[in-house]
Amino acid sequence: MLGRGFALPVVALVLSLAGTTQALAAGQRTFVASYGDDGNPCTLQLPCRAFRFAIPKTNPGGEVVVLDSAGYGPVTITQSVSIIAPPGVYAGMSPFPGEDGVTVAAAANDKVVLRGLTINGQGGNRGIVVSSGGEVHIENCTVANMGLNGIEITGGGHVHLRSSVVRGNGWSGLVVAASSATVQVSDTQFARHTYNGIQVIAGTLEANRIAADDNAIGVFLANPSAGAQARVTLSDSVVSGNSNAGAIVQTSIAGSTARMAIVRSTSTGNANDGFGAYSVGGVGTAILLVSDSTAFRNGYGLAASGAGATAIGTRSTFAFNTVHDVFQGSSAVLRTAGNNTLTGTGADTSGSFAANPLF
Repeated sequence: MLGRGFALPVVALVLSLAGTTQALAAGQRTFVASYGDDGNPCTLQLPCRAFRFAIPKTNPGGEVVVLDSAGYGPVTITQSVSIIAPPGVYAGMSPFPGEDGVTVAAAANDKVVLRGLTINGQGGNRGIVVSSGGEVHIENCTVANMGLNGIEITGGGHVHLRSSVVRGNGWSGLVVAASSATVQVSDTQFARHTYNGIQVIAGTLEANRIAADDNAIGVFLANPSAGAQARVTLSDSVVSGNSNAGAIVQTSIAGSTARMAIVRSTSTGNANDGFGAYSVGGVGTAILLVSDSTAFRNGYGLAASGAGATAIGTRSTFAFNTVHDVFQGSSAVLRTAGNNTLTGTGADTSGSFAANPLF
């Protein structure tokens, strides 16, 4: 009886000490290295080998720091944390079939930072997926060769993508498909995707100083669902060499509204539209504003088609496009402020245009 009565407090004490040890093992800053071991506490002296083992040992809001160049494996993030590879250190992951690179599934108030990562698909699905989280910052990262989308936003609040390269993915470079999401992109290239450099289905995209080249469509605001609204702002950017169009907004679902504003940007060398607004079958509302921009050497410079489409051009140049510099068709509305520049030939325009008064 004495032995049994003594054993229970001892067991409780051991469990308590184990919990205390585990709590103390978590730190504000943990480390991974090519020579690390996932059984280590992830300290500077005893680093871990993979991100997925370091994050549980990191305090919420803490940092996982990469010490040297290696591959550190796919990871799912469910807390506030920063994963940081310093300049000159290669921190890679190579998702295989059925895998995504980084999945962010954090809480509504969590902040996640991904800095300096290289995600190179080896048959994997998506490079970075954001399904939830308050803020996600993707900085100085490369996402390439994924089977589906490079970066996919399906939920969350604010996503910031800066100074990165997204190229050669099987579907699109960046897909924004969450009405809750505001995605801000700057100084980033989207190149050589089978479909779109950027595709927005729902939510808000604000893109500044980007390049979208050698895709099917550079920037595509496409078919928000009924009752939904989607918005894209593109400024100081270049969309070029795309096999279909540079930047277009399109609706084909009743009750949907899509708006795109393009400012101080250039569209060139695209097979069809430089800039375009389309309401397929006259369904939905597609609105395009182009100002202080240039479209040249495309099929069409500025185009609008479909009863629900409106395009407005002001202080812009539409020149040397092979079909028409400005095209209006199928009951669309195309407004001009009368201060745009065209090539100056008889084939400049097609359709009828409405004045857009200055005030």
